[in-house]
Amino acid sequence: MYDNEFMEQLLQGISVQEERRHPGKTEKCLPGSKNEAELAEMEYCLREVETLACRMRQSFLKNPNGIGNLYTAISQVNKQYATRQYIYEMNLWDISVTQKDQILKIQIPELLPHRKAKPECVFMYTLRQALYQYAVEDPKRFSRLKEHWKDGAVLIVEHSYRSAEMVRDSDNVELKQAIDLLHFLGYIDSDRGTELNIFLTCNTTDQNKNETCLYLAPKACIQKFWD
Repeated sequence: MYDNEFMEQLLQGISVQEERRHPGKTEKCLPGSKNEAELAEMEYCLREVETLACRMRQSFLKNPNGIGNLYTAISQVNKQYATRQYIYEMNLWDISVTQKDQILKIQIPELLPHRKAKPECVFMYTLRQALYQYAVEDPKRFSRLKEHWKDGAVLIVEHSYRSAEMVRDSDNVELKQAIDLLHFLGYIDSDRGTELNIFLTCNTTDQNKNETCLYLAPKACIQKFWD
């Protein structure tokens, strides 16, 4: 994997360091105290190690079978990321909001983004459009729906993964902005813990896609589960 020139330089550097460790034959003593000599020795060794590291990187990059393909590999990863990001953003336009009895279901054909992921603005924009459209389509229906939550609401977040390997930490998903959006659009009156309880759950699915469902229900509907 390494070329001959690099190996010779590496062995030469090691030999020089060995000579520095045993200076009795070829090296004159450094002036000053023993500590000064040791510090000078350490500085010299660090410079040698840095030089060898630079030569090693150059050798790797010159080798077509080694890390010389690093740029190509990074380009491929970047292309895959861009493609995946495009698919993710396209899927977000299929967010649906439906109601059954007293429960509102917000179905997102993707996982909630990581709280540090970029660009989260695309996710928030499409979610806002879907929630806003549902609210203005039938104001009377929306008002009746909110009446069910006047004594408190429960938000259940269900992540459905296409494989078990994709399960992430529940505290890393971008949930705060989604809750703020529900509050901003008038779906909930407050996001305080006394008025809004939040539950997170996850499961795997046989379908070849990820999905997130947000269920907003009256607190009385599931009060029996913790009474």
